[in-house]
Amino acid sequence: MNSNKKIAALLWVLIPPKYRINIEKYLSKQEIEELKNTFNEYKKLSPEEKLKIQTMLHKVFYSSYKFLYFLLFLFILSFLGFLVYYILNFSFSPFFVFSLFWPYAMGILGILMLFTLQPYELYFLFRLSKNMFHYLISIVMFYLLVYLLFTINQIEKPNFNVYYPVEKWILTIGIISAPNLEEIIFRYSIPNLFGRDFFRQVVGHFVSNLIFSVLHLPNFEQGILYFLCGMALSLLRIFTDRLIFCVMVHSLANLTIFYFL
Repeated sequence: MNSNKKIAALLWVLIPPKYRINIEKYLSKQEIEELKNTFNEYKKLSPEEKLKIQTMLHKVFYSSYKFLYFLLFLFILSFLGFLVYYILNFSFSPFFVFSLFWPYAMGILGILMLFTLQPYELYFLFRLSKNMFHYLISIVMFYLLVYLLFTINQIEKPNFNVYYPVEKWILTIGIISAPNLEEIIFRYSIPNLFGRDFFRQVVGHFVSNLIFSVLHLPNFEQGILYFLCGMALSLLRIFTDRLIFCVMVHSLANLTIFYFL
């Protein structure tokens, strides 16, 4: 067997059973059997040969992170640039600057969180789908999320018109990128602590969204609304088995509230 087949077999074993079952739908029995046989051959290799295969596998992993390194560099550079420009050109209070740049910082933390995921997790969680139902349910959850966020804003009554153009641009980048961090933590990492079967995932999402609502520092009425926002995104995560739809819906809903409502 060649090295590429051994790498494929090693990846096959590393992938969690939940995802492996999904992949099996697209493979023939012969291909699945070949992967298993190849892995058995891999186990019989000498330590030196195994190390060579693992090194090649790491190179494959590294290539999948190149874009993330570039994105992280771009975000940090622009963050520092905006921060210096803002400090030099505007009078400010430390609290206001913190509230202005905090979503932007969350966006950077969200990119850093992506590095904690395995390459196969990045692929399965952030790939688009050919299933039209996934897009339809995303549209439904988008409108539901906009309605809930609009209701929250009616209680809080924030004034988005007081910001200068540069401040609006800083906040725009933040509210688009910050949901990536929240979705990884509250729709993936915390639910997975409870287990990967359906019932434990549901319990995990329920607990995760309780934490999500508390961390937004609301009163009781807002807490219920934030919990419903989280559950809407959790349902989207369960229905699509991906995070990319949760991130997109969350980001677009934030953007809609900020600019249009």
